[in-house]
Amino acid sequence: MSNLLDEGVREFIISIDSILYDIYSINRAISQSMFSNLMRNLDNLSEYINTEDLFIGLNVVLTNSSCKWENISNILRFAVERNISQVKFQPVFDDGYLSQRAPQLLLTNKNLRQLKIIRRKIEDLHLPSDFTNPIGFWSDLIKFLSSIKLNPLKCNVSEN
Repeated sequence: MSNLLDEGVREFIISIDSILYDIYSINRAISQSMFSNLMRNLDNLSEYINTEDLFIGLNVVLTNSSCKWENISNILRFAVERNISQVKFQPVFDDGYLSQRAPQLLLTNKNLRQLKIIRRKIEDLHLPSDFTNPIGFWSDLIKFLSSIKLNPLKCNVSEN
């Protein structure tokens, strides 16, 4: 870590779809030991936030398995406790490969109930807009999965 800081690296974006191995391992093929290393490294990195001017962002891909309030709240709490700069969520992107090889990960209208819970609970938290996705992101994702046409000029979720 100190080598990266010595070289001037000050921004880190880490993809972590869950802080729980059971959920993370559904989205990504990773061993328990590699996941433990990832979490340990993230903890170590977050310790530098107070001593260095760092930006640490978490990129969370929402899939059928990770799109649950318990998972979302765990990630947000984890980030807040470690002074992580930002947590951004994005829906899983079906590039054709996913629907052929891992259709169980796709978000569908079966996720609508959980998405409505997530939107309401995130709205209740009043998180800073630069910390995580705006409420409009969650609303647009709900509309998209409900087959409601989105306005591309006002959309917080891309057509993909």
